[in-house]
Amino acid sequence: TVVDATEYTEAGYYGKDVEVMVAELLFKSGHSIDATERGIIFIDEIDKIARRSGSSRTGAGSRVIGGEGVQQALLKLLEGREIFVPLNVTQHWNKHDFVQVDTSDILFICAGTFTDLHQAQIDKHVGFGAEGRRQGGSRLRVKELVEYGMLAELLGRIPVQVQLSELSANELYEVLTAPPDSLVKEYREALKLDGVDLDLKDDALRSVVQYAVDKRLGARGLRSILEEVLADVLFEAPERRGDTVVVDRAFCEARLSKLDGAALREE
Repeated sequence: TVVDATEYTEAGYYGKDVEVMVAELLFKSGHSIDATERGIIFIDEIDKIARRSGSSRTGAGSRVIGGEGVQQALLKLLEGREIFVPLNVTQHWNKHDFVQVDTSDILFICAGTFTDLHQAQIDKHVGFGAEGRRQGGSRLRVKELVEYGMLAELLGRIPVQVQLSELSANELYEVLTAPPDSLVKEYREALKLDGVDLDLKDDALRSVVQYAVDKRLGARGLRSILEEVLADVLFEAPERRGDTVVVDRAFCEARLSKLDGAALREE
């Protein structure tokens, strides 16, 4: 199961306790405790629960109930122990109907962008060839993660730490076209509901990908870019029933030239 770290608060405050993420895994396993205890929990946005003060090196503001307290609560899950998990995810606050789950064999994967640290690495590389060094990336040290606001105890329970490089143009192209529910297929199906056939040329898709690379928008930016490129087509679709709309490189680049990459990055 995939969970968002920002949804959780420390015990005693309004919000989800960390045990709820195990409850969600239990629900998806059909309430099978055996399957749950061999499951995988992917915790996204882990960097958003960092403990940081205004005087920190990164200059970020202080974190409250969704920060250090959540990290402390995660310790008991990651170290492996038997915990009480609510059966009803929607009423987890109701202290009834709990089951006991052993988290020792649950695989926890934590991910985050750690934007401030990434920017600090970029700032270290100045002068000729800086762009090339940034792409490869130097491995983050535990000390840097602790300074960022992650608890050393929590990092100690995450034995494998990997820093990923930015996606290449070819990888972004795969993200755009390969999955069964890819963005290209999604927009084609959406326009087909209005009786319009969308012919997205390969060179147009390559332009979208290259724009994402140049503006460093990553895979998440692909949807925003395509939405802007196809905005007029989507708006006019009900009036163009039976037509085939061809989107080529020239069509795409004409619209990309009007986009604000910085604004897309903030979305």
